[in-house]
Amino acid sequence: MKVLITGARGQVGSALCRLAEATAITPIGLDSSQLDITDMAAVGAAFAAYEPDFVVNAAAYTAVDKAESEPDKAAAVNATGPANLAAKAAQHGVPLLHISTDYVFDGQQPGAYDEASPVAPLGAYGRTKLDGEKAVTDAHEQNIILRTSWVFALEGGNFPKTMLRLAGECLSGERDKIAVVADQMGCPSFADDIAAAILGIVRQFEQQGKLPWGIYHYCGAEACSWHAFAEHILQRAAELGVISSKPQVAAITTEDFPTPAPRPGNSVMSCTKFQQSFPGLPLSDWKAGVESLLKISGKIA
Repeated sequence: MKVLITGARGQVGSALCRLAEATAITPIGLDSSQLDITDMAAVGAAFAAYEPDFVVNAAAYTAVDKAESEPDKAAAVNATGPANLAAKAAQHGVPLLHISTDYVFDGQQPGAYDEASPVAPLGAYGRTKLDGEKAVTDAHEQNIILRTSWVFALEGGNFPKTMLRLAGECLSGERDKIAVVADQMGCPSFADDIAAAILGIVRQFEQQGKLPWGIYHYCGAEACSWHAFAEHILQRAAELGVISSKPQVAAITTEDFPTPAPRPGNSVMSCTKFQQSFPGLPLSDWKAGVESLLKISGKIA
């Protein structure tokens, strides 16, 4: 199986390429400099050159706040790009798995969101990601849309790495504490787990020649707030000696930390449909992911 992976330098794309190397799957990882998914001619040329058996779109414009001032750029990558990939995948008769986000929801619903919950994105990032979902669904019947949330990885920048950097500033005396929002709930997702699940889906297609197409939620099995996430990261970092001691982590509200793009207050997603359709594929164990990240981190302070 040759799998074309767009966004190959992103968090999930990097994990996909790395983990695929240990399987019988051949990854064709292309970053934005190698394939501009907003260019239909370039997408067509990539399909002709590589003749993939499966396509995973891990490319995205993910600068949530910047998207408010660059909505056209966000739309090009998050909506036009997936539309181009879906059209060419349909033309070549190969499946497309497209990664989406919890930001398609407004966060007002009590309890976990399932795939049938009403979508109502709050900002440009969420709107363009929802447009991408619709474009994929409209262009290609053989699609899997995988919504995930609060992604962190061994590669790239992310929340755990930011917490470690801020911890270093606390321990060096540059700041006295770290303030983290405590009234937003979600499910952290480790990129290696997302990648493993995607590769499992690819293998299922290889074995069966079909998949239960549609939208699925895939994220961490355990929900928490950003504040609780930070507390866990820094407690384990101190216990493992990555930092010399755990700094104070102050709980603040969303109102205390205004951002250009509003965030959903509740990003918790139900993954029951995924578990029923892909019973052999576990949900993300984000605490184990934190352990993996910390164990490759050097001593900070």
